[in-house]
Amino acid sequence: MMKSMLAFALFAVMSVSWAETAEVSDGDKVATEAAATDIGAEQSSQSSLHSSPQLTPQQQAETLIADADWLALVEITHVNSLINRAMSFTGALSVEGYTYQMAEQRRWKGEITQGTELRVSLRDCHHKMDKGETYLVAARHISEELVSGSCDQLVAVADAEQLIAHLDRLIAPSIASR
Repeated sequence: MMKSMLAFALFAVMSVSWAETAEVSDGDKVATEAAATDIGAEQSSQSSLHSSPQLTPQQQAETLIADADWLALVEITHVNSLINRAMSFTGALSVEGYTYQMAEQRRWKGEITQGTELRVSLRDCHHKMDKGETYLVAARHISEELVSGSCDQLVAVADAEQLIAHLDRLIAPSIASR
């Protein structure tokens, strides 16, 4: 028992690779998800854009537009945990990130095809987005995937009102049809 706890602690601190991951549906139980989130929080040195005191909402909006290939207000419809099989063992799964399925509500920049998922590493952002909630999301296309590289690019709608107003002033949004 002590050896397996020590092994788990060692696995938790080691850096992980995207190369050997598997997706686990949000309906499945993942024993180490909370622990991995805590570790991701300690390792993350990035703060949220919406709480950044040095940028005005206008500057934040301009930064999101400049840095993203795709920028939209979305509802999260499904969450999958990305499991690193090489770092996991019986009874403990190593969660290294999440993929999200989304429904666009408004879009300011870019195009995605239906079914495109967003991938977020715990190394880039330790906050997990919740199914059924709405977020302002900025992402880049990398190898036919959408990837957000920081918590700055994932803002809960409740925290993004001023940012959304500035985006609307800078770019006319497309309204998604439901």
